[in-house]
Amino acid sequence: MMTEHLASSLFDADPPGRLLVRKLKVNSRLRALLLAIGLAVLTSIVVPWLDGFLIPRPGIVSSLQDLPSLLIALIAIPAIYSYYCFEQPDMIRELFQGFVDSDTLIIEEGQYQEFLRKLQKRLAWRGWSIVALMLTAAAVVLHASAVLSSPEPSAYYPNPAIFFGLNLPLMTLPIYMVWMMLLRHLTVIVDLFRLFRSHKTQVHALHPDGCGGLSFIGRFSLRGSYFIAILALNISLLTVINLRQQRNPLTEPSMTLAAAAYLVLAPIAFFLPLTPAHRGMREAKRSAQRLISNEANRIYQEIQNNLQQGAVDQTAIGRFGELNKLYDLTKNFPVWPLDVTTLRRFLTANIVPFLSAILIDILRQYFNQTFSRP
Repeated sequence: MMTEHLASSLFDADPPGRLLVRKLKVNSRLRALLLAIGLAVLTSIVVPWLDGFLIPRPGIVSSLQDLPSLLIALIAIPAIYSYYCFEQPDMIRELFQGFVDSDTLIIEEGQYQEFLRKLQKRLAWRGWSIVALMLTAAAVVLHASAVLSSPEPSAYYPNPAIFFGLNLPLMTLPIYMVWMMLLRHLTVIVDLFRLFRSHKTQVHALHPDGCGGLSFIGRFSLRGSYFIAILALNISLLTVINLRQQRNPLTEPSMTLAAAAYLVLAPIAFFLPLTPAHRGMREAKRSAQRLISNEANRIYQEIQNNLQQGAVDQTAIGRFGELNKLYDLTKNFPVWPLDVTTLRRFLTANIVPFLSAILIDILRQYFNQTFSRP
């Protein structure tokens, strides 16, 4: 199917993705998680153990004590690997397959296939990987400068050889993944606007999903917001690290850029994909209401004319009553492709990372007190 090919073509002009997904067969959620967790165990436990930084020592924050960094390596980065190798391609496939299955867009099959071919070319544009590499280089420089200027040595950079030879290269890949996913996400959103601008929406009355048959767009937005929540978790954990070192997070360039990116991307990732569908659904609702209103007005004029002539047309009155019921039904048509549950999950996904950071900081202080006891 065209949608399956669309998802698989994401890595056509993406060398790291082509290596991971096609050569190494990291093409499932489980495989991506296992690969990332294995690398995290290597850099966070095995290397510190071999280098003598796994167990706490005076003046050194060991790997076991550096809980925020440990959680970034064991939870946040594996989630990024999973989204990059599996979740985002599956999101895009489900989104555009949804238009086929739901029949909610008035478009001919040939036109839709042509749209998918053009989208495939845009997603596989070679320039995206170059842009992502440049943005990654800037982010890596900021990260390295922040780490090397830290007043508190940690197991993650006990000596330059380990930091520059192992930790930094392995950190570069997930940063690149994040930029590539953001660029692809925005490309899909732009094409959603094109699609809804060129073709009318057909809202299904009384559809079981409560969204007129367009709930698959809400699911796409929700899964995108989960990815942004992963970035928010990284920001929260980095904030904990900076506070632990008695440094103001707002003065760190990497922290400032990351926080600004989150504040912008969180609402964009969720609401922007919904906007073109919202406009189409709203116009479809108004069009249906106008159609009913025009017919009801015509029948009402007939009833008035009959009354002036001393006649009562019961058939016309019954028809007018049926149109009134139909108008009430149309008035309840949804105009957003999401329900209350989806909205609640979005809000939860954006709150949990910050609550997690508070809990993690409490646990970090507890572990530090436990390890520091004689």
